Amino acid sequence: MIVHLASTHFTPLLVAVVIGAGAVHATWNAVAASVSDRLMAFALIGVASVIGGLAAVLAAGLPAAAALPYVIASAIIHVGYELALWNAYRMGAF
Repeated sequence: MIVHLASTHFTPLLVAVVIGAGAVHATWNAVAASVSDRLMAFALIGVASVIGGLAAVLAAGLPAAAALPYVIASAIIHVGYELALWNAYRMGAF
């Protein structure tokens, strides 16, 4: 089966954003694993994420109203993920 991606545009900006997201994710995982007060580390990472999200909204504008339930669901899932990850680090290194 051949998948044709003619309508997909891999721009340099898109590639930079994806690589940058991976770098940020790796950095914050390294910070979370190395800081003794992990609750404070996760709180600061959360604040940085909110600031980054606000900057993205300022640059790109608000999403369409139809997307808001998905944005809210994504935020709730992400908070759950962060709490589970914090708990995993609390229980031991992995």
